[in-house]
Amino acid sequence: MTVKVAVATKCPECGKTAYIEVNSGDYLRWTEGEYAQNVFPHLTKAEREQLISGTCEPCFDRMFPPHEDDEPEESE
Repeated sequence: MTVKVAVATKCPECGKTAYIEVNSGDYLRWTEGEYAQNVFPHLTKAEREQLISGTCEPCFDRMFPPHEDDEPEESE
C-alpha cells in the first residue's frame, strides 16, 4: 500500500500556499538527500521547483523568463 503525503509550500515571492501530493517513501528519500528529479520524475519541473524552493510557477517564470532556445517541457 502506498501512503501519500501532502507537502505544503509557501511561495516566498507572492505568499501563495500550495500542496503537492507525493508518496511518503519518495518524500523520505528526497529529504535524505536524493535529487528531486530522480525521486519525483512524475512531477513537472514546476512542481519539483516548488518543493525545492517554494517558488510557484508564475513567480518563477517572472523571475526567470524562458529563453527562445529553451525546449518546452513534454506533456504527459
